[in-house]
Amino acid sequence: MRSAAGMTPLPEGHDPAWTLYFASDDAPLGGMVGMDTEPSHWIVYFAVEDVDIAVRITDLHGGSAVSPGFDTPFGRMAALTDPGGAGFWVV
Repeated sequence: MRSAAGMTPLPEGHDPAWTLYFASDDAPLGGMVGMDTEPSHWIVYFAVEDVDIAVRITDLHGGSAVSPGFDTPFGRMAALTDPGGAGFWVV
């Protein structure tokens, strides 16, 4: 059940992790996951209509796929970099 703050914990096995919502919208707009890596960091995810097409477009415009599209319990995802090497994910 979603809390009044617009945060929902992910199912067991993904702790600590939460998805963030606008109070009036069911689609998640962000999330937070505990990381066991140093240094701590943020990862940006962009929602796209088709992950595989986004990978091809990124390649055509000078970026690259760090990880090509793959299926997860949360949808299809891919790790990409822009032409300057900044990393981001599409989902």
